[in-house]
Amino acid sequence: MRLTDKCLAAVVLLLALAGGMLPAWAAEPGETVQGILPLADRQLPLPRGEWIVAGMGVQTQPQDAAGPFGVVRSAVLIQRSGDRVTAIAEFNTNEIALSDGWDAPHPCDAAAADFRLDRYHSRLDAACVSVATSHITGGPPAWQQALGFIASRHWQCDETMLTAAFVVSDRQDFVDARLHFDPAGLPGQDDAQRILFAWATRFAPEFEKGLANQLTGPPFDGPLRAALLSDTPTLDSRLLELEALQGDGAISAADALSQQQAAQNERPRSAEPEPVSVDGWYYRLSTPLINLVTAYGVTQSAPLAVAIALTEHVAHTFVYAATQASWDRATGQATRHTSAWPVLIHIGDTDKPAGATS
Repeated sequence: MRLTDKCLAAVVLLLALAGGMLPAWAAEPGETVQGILPLADRQLPLPRGEWIVAGMGVQTQPQDAAGPFGVVRSAVLIQRSGDRVTAIAEFNTNEIALSDGWDAPHPCDAAAADFRLDRYHSRLDAACVSVATSHITGGPPAWQQALGFIASRHWQCDETMLTAAFVVSDRQDFVDARLHFDPAGLPGQDDAQRILFAWATRFAPEFEKGLANQLTGPPFDGPLRAALLSDTPTLDSRLLELEALQGDGAISAADALSQQQAAQNERPRSAEPEPVSVDGWYYRLSTPLINLVTAYGVTQSAPLAVAIALTEHVAHTFVYAATQASWDRATGQATRHTSAWPVLIHIGDTDKPAGATS
């Protein structure tokens, strides 16, 4: 190869590295990761600490459930203390982005209501978190690989763990994640579930950021440490950032105080809020009155003005109803989803086949 060709190849390689043109790095079993696991070109968040990749695979789909999402990539990671597995991370996500969403009831609906939070749920996207108990027995192909990985190192794994489940989806992609924790490191059952649920609701937004490849901050502490450090670590982090901006002079003290108060009052909201109706009491009273006054000014006849105002009101109501119905039909057609939600197998699903491993 000539020198100029070598230089050109080097330049292309540098440009590719700088512009993110090269394929995303993928973890392999046995590797250790911290903070973020890259899977199917998106970021999956991990609580603080070292996590060992123990299993990677794909989940096959029934013929009638397959969609244009390629395959469902699965990964299982473990965290350990000595020879004991203290936590298991279980991730599932689609390989290829869709263009028309998912035509199925969202899996958030199947979770128990006592320990479930629907962050938002619209026609196009959804996010929820729930907490339950899982039996660490059967599971997907990646878990079967992870079991062999654990057994070969003679590590111990509890048969029952507390699980925080996360689901986030938009019109193109989804992430289904479950973080299993050894109950020995948490208080009694009721307190443990309460602590884990409080932590999971704060950790859930990390999956939404990861779906958009926008994870930039430091990793979250695990549920027990987070509960010991603070009841609201996300809020604490935001307040500290505002304090730092004020210290640097980027925002004034008044702006910092205003934003701190807003952060403390912030609550998760639906991605599809109910529209503000124009048919309030003011609209219902003012519009006929204006029509009546206008009609009387033109006709100078009270009976005729009343007849015109009533006729206009009835006609307006009919036109509004017809327009709304037409809009609903058009919206329904535009948001009709064509791909069924993937049929997923999780750790603890002993009554489902494991499927293929690659």
